[in-house]
Amino acid sequence: MGSLLSDVRYGVRMLLRAPGLSPSTIPQRSRSAWGLTKHSFSVVYGSVLRCLDFDNGTKLIALPEDSPSQKSRGNSAPVLDVLDWR
Repeated sequence: MGSLLSDVRYGVRMLLRAPGLSPSTIPQRSRSAWGLTKHSFSVVYGSVLRCLDFDNGTKLIALPEDSPSQKSRGNSAPVLDVLDWR
């Protein structure tokens, strides 16, 4: 964490040293972060999500189950319970 803080301080010092560079650098960094997010989602969608072949895939739901005896929340429901609920 200390190295991250020193890197940020160094970056701010460099931007203050060359103020003409700041207006072009900051938007470029934000566009690259947005592009990386968009690219990552596209890869996951194309390789994993789109390949799943479910009938009425838009109606898929998650069924979490709370267990007071184990003091846990949001665990996946056991398959036999889901079959009983049907």
